[in-house]
Amino acid sequence: MTLARKVIIGILVIWAVAWPEQAGSALNGLNSFFLSNFTTWYVLVRALFVLVCILLALGYFVYRRGLPLTIRSSLTPLFGQRLSGGLGHMIDIVAVVATILGVAQTLGFGVNQFVGGLSRIGVGAWLMTAEGRPSAAGIISAITIIMVASTLAALSGVGKGIKWLSNMNMGLSIFLLKFFLIFGVTIFGLWALFVGTWDYVISLPGMMFTVYQAGTEVDDALVGVQGAWTVF
Repeated sequence: MTLARKVIIGILVIWAVAWPEQAGSALNGLNSFFLSNFTTWYVLVRALFVLVCILLALGYFVYRRGLPLTIRSSLTPLFGQRLSGGLGHMIDIVAVVATILGVAQTLGFGVNQFVGGLSRIGVGAWLMTAEGRPSAAGIISAITIIMVASTLAALSGVGKGIKWLSNMNMGLSIFLLKFFLIFGVTIFGLWALFVGTWDYVISLPGMMFTVYQAGTEVDDALVGVQGAWTVF
């Protein structure tokens, strides 16, 4: 099963590197197909997952039934013992591949932000192209830095590198919050925090089950936002 995951990821990586335009076109077409045909399914299943996590905490099957900490364990009530064979392996493989691709997509966004931030603080003009996009040298440098830091953190274990990075991230977040509260518009910031949180909580049930349909100009815009953000 582990070999199958590696082979699938390897094929996708080689395809994207060797034929980037073809891979980009094919993947964009696949993404458009999913957005056109499975948006409702994605929205409703996501809402179901939220409710199940709140009510059951899917950990029940891991810590009460002694099942492995994998996606297949959460589907035990539906498929039972059949998950111990090929069906369970297939579910775990798809879950791992989807997770890795999702992380890769997040890494892509992170690299763009990282390069853009370094360029804004004056690290070097070579980081960006004349069109204002990250250059190849900037992208490679950012990926190298991020991957080296991530690898070292992972190899050092949860109690060392990962813990250190997590604590640093929390510290920087708290510092940023305090900075804006002290040097920004304090009252407005606090008001926006509490009002925004309250609005989000009361709007969440509606947002969880709403699937926008194309029609008017406003509807088309909402469909685009839901496809580009929520479902994506």
